[in-house]
Amino acid sequence: MTRTATLVLSAQDVPGILERGVAMELYYVSVNAQKTGEHEVHTWLCASMPNVSNRLLVGSFDNCKDALKAAKKIYAQVDGCARCCPECNKR
Repeated sequence: MTRTATLVLSAQDVPGILERGVAMELYYVSVNAQKTGEHEVHTWLCASMPNVSNRLLVGSFDNCKDALKAAKKIYAQVDGCARCCPECNKR
């Protein structure tokens, strides 16, 4: 027997929605810090996205710099993922 699941998303769950005329992206921050102490910020489609128990939704932003600012309100040390946020990756 094959089971299928349907995922229903509201407009606020879907990245790339238009807010104020600007395409937005969903960003997450890892709960567990890297060995260097930073919590990594990822976009929702990142291949390096931590599993569900190891990430928090930061919010919807039009760039990674704003996402990092918001993530710093959660964790003092944050860094952008080298894969999905290379312009915000410092390590």
